[in-house]
Amino acid sequence: MAGILRPRKIEPGCLRRWTRNGRDLWQRRPGLLLLNALVIFGVSALVPRRILGVPLLLEIPLSALFFVELRALDQGGRGDWATIWTLFQGNLKDIAYLTRDAFVFLFFIVLLLFLSSDVVHAGANVAHTAAVLSPLQQLTQNLLPWLGNALFSGVGWASLLASPVSGPLLFLTLLLGHALRMHLYTAFQGAFLNRKITIALLCLNILIGPLVGSLSLVLLPLLGHTMTGILLEILTIGLLQVLITVDYLWSREMFEGTTENAPATLKSSSTVKEDAPLTVASMVGALQGVCSLQRAGTLQRVRCYD
Repeated sequence: MAGILRPRKIEPGCLRRWTRNGRDLWQRRPGLLLLNALVIFGVSALVPRRILGVPLLLEIPLSALFFVELRALDQGGRGDWATIWTLFQGNLKDIAYLTRDAFVFLFFIVLLLFLSSDVVHAGANVAHTAAVLSPLQQLTQNLLPWLGNALFSGVGWASLLASPVSGPLLFLTLLLGHALRMHLYTAFQGAFLNRKITIALLCLNILIGPLVGSLSLVLLPLLGHTMTGILLEILTIGLLQVLITVDYLWSREMFEGTTENAPATLKSSSTVKEDAPLTVASMVGALQGVCSLQRAGTLQRVRCYD
């Protein structure tokens, strides 16, 4: 397996730098932002949130796809579909393994919580539980089913991306292939090394739901249930795309030491031979020349990076 990337300390001024770099990347193909928003809304609205772990089965692969889009834009290209699809397809097996592991982990956590709880006591207090629903839950219950589902699932997806480990774990999986324990260790190393960013992300992770719920209490008397739900869904989709961009940029800077985007004038897919599979790792090696690559199926694994 590939060598472990050593996380680096993020340089000061990261918020300003990531804002500039994120804006620059999406300006290279702004249509992707609109398409991503439609995909996020469609998945959040249609995937049943009440079935354990089902949203994760799509949220992780789609987050990986958005990372691949940013990578294609980041490496000087314009994010053409052929490049994005080839990058995504080349890493599909590792994305599937990561999704499987996350689903199994969530299943066992919920199972342990269920077994350790007093089910009879919980069943006897259903009425009390209903009376103390959070503002967000109360709002989603009074919305059209597809809109309530989209809003609730979108908030959960945003909380997942706001975890200080989720973005780096996904980034390392795309770059080096699936190695869950090693990547978790590296991601936690980076989180402890950059404590201020970690604390900020953890606070956002915890507060997203309460903040959306509190905002709904302010908007409901002014706009009514439907308009409040639509406005909050738009804000949630925007927040999701911001978090995806921040996750990518801070992972790139932490593991690669890259603080600026490659110039948009560079060619991406045209500089790679047709018979060589184009992946995230192969683009890193071809454009940055920082390591040797070792072929492993359709995924080019990074052998050394430092």
